[in-house]
Amino acid sequence: MYDLQIKLQAWYKAEKTLSRAEKAGAFDKDKAADERRALYLAQAEKDFTDGYKADGLLMLKKTLKLDPAFVPASIMLAEKELADVHGRKAENVILKAWKVAPHGALAAFWVDLLDDEKAQDKLGQLRWVEKLLKTNSASAVGQRLAGQAAMDAGLWGEAREYFKRAEELSGGAG
Repeated sequence: MYDLQIKLQAWYKAEKTLSRAEKAGAFDKDKAADERRALYLAQAEKDFTDGYKADGLLMLKKTLKLDPAFVPASIMLAEKELADVHGRKAENVILKAWKVAPHGALAAFWVDLLDDEKAQDKLGQLRWVEKLLKTNSASAVGQRLAGQAAMDAGLWGEAREYFKRAEELSGGAG
């Protein structure tokens, strides 16, 4: 039944079936949570496609409540906030996600959030990346991004320290 509901893209019904299957022991807690977050994200996409923006936003927030480290939901929510000219809200979504699970996609989105004026200023770019790192500096990706920004700004000593820290975080694996 569950598989058929998935094939039919009946996301709400599939979630109800998933809940019943979980209670019956057909899914363990972790597998059910993985399935649920995918269902919520799919429902959010459908809601946005069908013009139900408020419902889509609700489903994204529900997804992130279930799993704050789920990068696709964070990116989608930030995109929707940005599309609604809520730049600060988009920033906060990315910062909150970065805090719990730094990821390259979040870093790339963060860089894209930089306004055109600051993007022209190499030191401003570095400060922007450092704002992201303040929420969670334990990311090799973030440290490399800051190192590149420092190099672009001509701050070789800072760049070296960022790259050194990135190497330590990645265990020298690159």
